[in-house]
Amino acid sequence: MPYTRTMRAPEISTISLPFLFFLPRLTSKPRPLRPLRQHPAVSPGNRLLLATLFLTVPLLWGCSASSPARRSQTEFLLGTAVTITVFEANNPRPALTAAFERTREIQNRMSINREEYETTEILEVNRHAGQAPVKVSDDTLLVIREGIKAGHLTGGAFDITIAPLIALWGMGTETPSVPTKEEILRARSALDFRSLVVDEESRTVFLPRPGMALDVGGIAKGYAVDEGARILREAGIQHALLDYGGDIVTVGEHPRGTPWRIGLQHPSGERDRYLGVLSSRDESVVSSGAYERFFEEEGVRYHHIFDPATGYPSESGLTSVTVVGPRAIITDALSTAIFVMGLEAGMKLMEELPGYEAIIATGDDRIILTPGVADRFERTAPEYALFVACSCGTDHPLGGGQPREGIALPENPVCPEGLASSPFTNRLVGTPPRQQDQEGPGRN
Repeated sequence: MPYTRTMRAPEISTISLPFLFFLPRLTSKPRPLRPLRQHPAVSPGNRLLLATLFLTVPLLWGCSASSPARRSQTEFLLGTAVTITVFEANNPRPALTAAFERTREIQNRMSINREEYETTEILEVNRHAGQAPVKVSDDTLLVIREGIKAGHLTGGAFDITIAPLIALWGMGTETPSVPTKEEILRARSALDFRSLVVDEESRTVFLPRPGMALDVGGIAKGYAVDEGARILREAGIQHALLDYGGDIVTVGEHPRGTPWRIGLQHPSGERDRYLGVLSSRDESVVSSGAYERFFEEEGVRYHHIFDPATGYPSESGLTSVTVVGPRAIITDALSTAIFVMGLEAGMKLMEELPGYEAIIATGDDRIILTPGVADRFERTAPEYALFVACSCGTDHPLGGGQPREGIALPENPVCPEGLASSPFTNRLVGTPPRQQDQEGPGRN
């Protein structure tokens, strides 16, 4: 995959204030926007939709006396810390209350947490697998419909029928373990989003075989944050930031007229260490990464992002995927799917999605950007080489240093073929890692 033009690697100290900089602590579910820490005892009773607790620490800088008043509210919903921060001269409490009530409504319909709920719409669909269709709300129908679309779009890398596999591995529980090959094969046989029967007229959903089960956790949180942002916008709030356990939506810009600044968690998972900083206005930003939730058995680390095609944690060579775009329900699904698909297939998919961009970190210490984020992403991990994607089919090493693989630099790193061939328009490519940092920390 080709790349182009060289860009300065900005230092974290050059970030201008004010901005909202997300420095999440560590917990565990791949969305590289927040440093997640492996939580020692997150029980199924504390999670929804297989999401784990993320501790996010938004820091507001440089608010002047002339700025609108800031109000921030946090509740534990969707199995995570949900924080909404608004800047509003008038009383924002009614809008905040409505946004949290809407989030709770979505949770009550789609949770698969049997410790907290006797029944939800998703639990009812799962209980009636192979027996009968179940009538669901418009919310649940929409999320399932979008989940099926995401499955087709990603060739099955995203699959909302993955619940039997997650349950088999025990991810999100206190006792995860590696199943046998036979157990994995049996669980995989129950995965088939293509066989889901959705009747729009009767508003019903049917899992056609016993043993099948839905888990919409990879998409419902994105829908919830979209809905929260919609409510704030309809209430006339122009400056807000919603953080649903690392699924971020920015409403407008900072009241001082600067973009919101979002720190992307370093793939090492180390607290207060970031891959880079993204400037954001009016969009969703969602990340997935192997550092977020994992366990170790016999010296091998197993993370929580599963490849439905193998039944094992994905081995795509990626360590972090961030997707940026107008709808969090889409960026939520895409960040997970691309992590499974790998760099080449993931970048090809992004070419087909106007309005959506990606920031991908690889296991060999590269950051690859789609062109739409090249001018607003600041690398803060100097050990990573920075590239912008080109679709001409050839890798273009960056100028200014020797590539990691020792390949000679081309005289002209700009690809003439790519300039005319696709949405990826051969823009800047960034700089290679500093020599002294090439073997430094940063890998899982």
